Amino acid sequence: MTIRSALTAAATSVALAFSGATPAAADPDNRDIIAFLAGIAALSIIANSGNAHPFPAPAYPRPVYPRPVYPLPVYPRPVQPRPIYSQLPGQCAIKVQTKYGWEKVYTPQCLWRAGYTRQLPQQCAKNIRSGNGWSQVYADYCLRQNGY
Repeated sequence: MTIRSALTAAATSVALAFSGATPAAADPDNRDIIAFLAGIAALSIIANSGNAHPFPAPAYPRPVYPRPVYPLPVYPRPVQPRPIYSQLPGQCAIKVQTKYGWEKVYTPQCLWRAGYTRQLPQQCAKNIRSGNGWSQVYADYCLRQNGY
């Protein structure tokens, strides 16, 4: 019930209550008692009119079955490249500086002494300048790519 409707109901009830309150004889008769009771009934009807709801609240039926549960999507993980570890002997590895940075290389003499007697791939061969002149070496990355 809003404030405006409550004030209207109060003003109407006061007006109805005092409408029958005219100066009368000291001897009340049955008409005055009936008018007084009618005024009280009118006041109670007006006061309770704000509490009545014209429409009941809707009752929604509950579902009989549980709602479906959908599985979460599964996204494939990206394939991580596995590191290729060199099986070449570590005592033969030499780090040399190139124009692209430091690179690990192997000399063919050390690999031959370590037991790698099969033909080394020629596409991995590089010529580097050392203190004794030019030397042929094999790049670590290229040898690993070719199965060494």
